Amino acid sequence: RSRHHVLSPSVLAIPSQRKRKQLTPEELEQRKQKREENRLKKLKLLEEAEQKKLADEKRKRMEYWKRTGYTSLNVVADSDSEEALSDGDDDIEEEWSGEINYVRGDVTHPHDVKTEDIIIVHCVDDSGRWGKGGLFEALSARSTQPQVCYEQAGKMRDLSLGDAHIIPIDDLQSRAKGRDMLALIVAQSRGRDGRLSPIKLSALSDGLKKVAIEAKRMKASVHLPRIGHSTPHFNWYGTERLIRKHLVMKRIPTYMYPCVTSRCMMSRSLIMHTSYYFARVKKVKKTHVTGSAASASTPPKTQADDEVVVPLQDIFTDCVFYFHEWAPDEQRKWTRHIVAHNGIVSDTMTDTVTHVIVTVKCLLDRSQLPAIRDGTTPPVMVMSNWIEDCLHKQMILDTATYNLNASLKLF
Repeated sequence: RSRHHVLSPSVLAIPSQRKRKQLTPEELEQRKQKREENRLKKLKLLEEAEQKKLADEKRKRMEYWKRTGYTSLNVVADSDSEEALSDGDDDIEEEWSGEINYVRGDVTHPHDVKTEDIIIVHCVDDSGRWGKGGLFEALSARSTQPQVCYEQAGKMRDLSLGDAHIIPIDDLQSRAKGRDMLALIVAQSRGRDGRLSPIKLSALSDGLKKVAIEAKRMKASVHLPRIGHSTPHFNWYGTERLIRKHLVMKRIPTYMYPCVTSRCMMSRSLIMHTSYYFARVKKVKKTHVTGSAASASTPPKTQADDEVVVPLQDIFTDCVFYFHEWAPDEQRKWTRHIVAHNGIVSDTMTDTVTHVIVTVKCLLDRSQLPAIRDGTTPPVMVMSNWIEDCLHKQMILDTATYNLNASLKLF
């Protein structure tokens, strides 16, 4: 209301902004270089802080190991060992074939090897919890040391990605000549929620490099299972390249024990064994004598006494199956039975496929059948009832009565 307090428009006028000085190209380049130098300084400081932190953790861990009397079995890869790895070995050069030897048999009991000492490779995670089934169970049957040493390493925080722990496994079973060692490569990590990560190829590469160092020192051969077998979206070809790079190209005799048949690539000079490293068994009920023949002093039967373990027959040996236009759930169900009976399921239609399992849709519409390349032996095309009858009779049946023409008569 007091007009004398009102400011004039000239006082309220906003002053014009000062124009920035136009930088020359040289000045712009200097400013860019300065920003890059500051960024590199920050990265260097962060890297030094991280190295200092890791060094402190390692020092504390070593002091703790010294107090508890723990000795790490992890292979240390230094410059001297890498130089020794690059040198050729004249003793192995004569036996070296330059390729991966594909062997069919039990990877925990290698056979017909050219070296006295052997190293068996297995991939684990960094949790320190020993697994169940598969190769874990086969290794436990061979020796008690892997589980004990692995769990002890987990308690001592001695499991990091890329580690390779060399463990002797000659306590329960051993060969007459030579030593058998187990290399546990830490290639997976397990989160706090218990979820297991996929196999990390970078950690697998570091672990294989350490295995190669130990194999060179011992003049041993390396025996591996099919790493990542039946793992969805697993990069097997990248893994095979790592095996060739770190083992085969270093003139180390390398043997692979995949679940393969004679139709696949394998060494013909080696003895073929029909057993695989996991147990393929089924349980059947015992028949007990009842009535007066049964003795009253017989102790009560338990569930374990009522079950007898019967080995499954290798009825699908030399058979490679391909499921065409099948639902994933149904395909997994049949795949489990095929693999248990020594068969192979291929994800793609290759020349090694011997049997194509088709659906009713393909049976009624022949245009839905997979294309067969010219010049190759055509596979047998049957339906799932042929597999079901083979499993029921525990023998391979003639496919003449199960081919597409015979199956079409049923519809």
